[in-house]
Amino acid sequence: MVHRRLPHFSIYHLLANGLISIGILTSLGGILANPGVALGAPLASDDQGAQAQANRPPKIAYLPMLINGYIGRGTDLPIMLGMYQGGSIYTQSEIYTKFLKMDEWVTGKVGGRSTSLVGLFLPYYVPPNPNGDEYKYAITVQLNILADNGYTPFINISFDHSAADLASGKYDTYFRRWAQAYKDYTKNGTRGAFIAPLPEMNGTWYKYTLDPPNYKKAFIRIQQIFRDAGVPAGTVRWVFAPNGWNDPRYPSFEQYYPGNSVVDAVAFSALNFGYCPGVSSRWDSPVQTYNPPYNPNYPSTAYLDRLRTMAPTKPIFLAQTATTAWTANGPSASVKNQWLVDAYSYLAGQKNVLGIIYFGVNDMGGGECPDYAVYDQWDKTKAQYTGYRDAVNKAPYGYISPQELMNSDITIH
Repeated sequence: MVHRRLPHFSIYHLLANGLISIGILTSLGGILANPGVALGAPLASDDQGAQAQANRPPKIAYLPMLINGYIGRGTDLPIMLGMYQGGSIYTQSEIYTKFLKMDEWVTGKVGGRSTSLVGLFLPYYVPPNPNGDEYKYAITVQLNILADNGYTPFINISFDHSAADLASGKYDTYFRRWAQAYKDYTKNGTRGAFIAPLPEMNGTWYKYTLDPPNYKKAFIRIQQIFRDAGVPAGTVRWVFAPNGWNDPRYPSFEQYYPGNSVVDAVAFSALNFGYCPGVSSRWDSPVQTYNPPYNPNYPSTAYLDRLRTMAPTKPIFLAQTATTAWTANGPSASVKNQWLVDAYSYLAGQKNVLGIIYFGVNDMGGGECPDYAVYDQWDKTKAQYTGYRDAVNKAPYGYISPQELMNSDITIH
C-alpha cells in the first residue's frame, strides 16, 4: 500500500508547525533508519477499570506513521481495509481464495497486502460435535488461521434471544465456552481481535433489539465473562456497533451506548441498496449513506457526526458497508465503480475513521441485494469492480499487521 507523504516538508517545517516535538526529534535518526522501532512511553489505556488497565499490554505510538502523513485525522494510523467473504475459514486454500488472492488483485503484486481486517459473524452457540471440541473448531481454529496469515478478526457475536435473557445470566454457560476458546486463540496475550457483541441493536430484526437498559447490561456481562475466563487484558478491542439508520419511533443508538469505560471503538452499518429489486427504490450517495444531513424532525441522520459527538475519543469503523450496482435503469458496473471511488474518497477525509469492512458477499437472500461483491473469488470475469481497487490503493489507506495493531494505540487524539 502507498503511504501518503508530506512532500517537501523538512523536519524544521514539522517543528515550526507543531507536528513533531523536540523530544521526538532526538530519536528521529535511528527511527528513520529502522521504521519498525517504536517510540515513546506506553500511552494511557481506556480499558475497563484500573486493574485491567494495569494488566493490559502497552500501546505504542509509531513515529513513522506521523511522518508519513496521517496527521489531522485524529489517529496516527492509516485507515484499515476489511472484508467479509462469507462462509467458514479453516484451510489455507480458503484463505488464499478469499483473501490473499484478492489482496494481490488490489495491490497488483504477488504477495501484496491490502486487507487488515476480516469480518466474521460467529454465533454464541455452537452445536456439539462427537469430539466435544466444537467451540475450539468454530472459534480458536478459525481465528488462528486468520492471524497466521496476517489478518486481524473483526467478530460480530450473534445472539438469537432477548437482551434481558443474556443480562440475567441465562446463557452464561455458552459465553464461558466462547471466552475459553477465544483465550486459547490469544496465545498468552500475543493475539487479539475486535469483538462487537450483539450488533445492530437499534434495529428491529434481532430478538435482542429495542431494549437499551438490558443491552447495556448484556454488553458488560459478556466482558465480565471474558475477564473471569482469564482472557488476557488488551487482547479484545470491544466494539459498540449499531446500525446507522433506525426507525425514529424507537430508541436511537446513543441510548444503547454502554459508556466510554467499556468500549474501545464504535462502529455502524450503512449500505447503499440503490434500486435493488424487492429491496429499495432509492440511490444513496456516500454522504447520504454515511452521514445524511441532520434533520431535527427525523433524528436518524448524521451517523458519523453523532458517533463523534457520543464517543469523541473512540475510533470509528464501518462495521458493514456495501453498494449494489442496481440503478433506476438497471445494473451498471460503471455507476457502482464510481460510487466506490466516491465513498472511499469521502471516508478518507472523515475524522476518527480507522477501519472500513466491506460486505463482499453476493446472493445472501433474506432481503439483501445479490451483487455487493467487488471481487468474485471464483470467476474473475464476473465481479471485479476496479473502482474499489483504485479507491483504496492510495493513502490514507494502508495495511496494518496483527502484531503492529496489537501494539498500537487506537485512541483518537
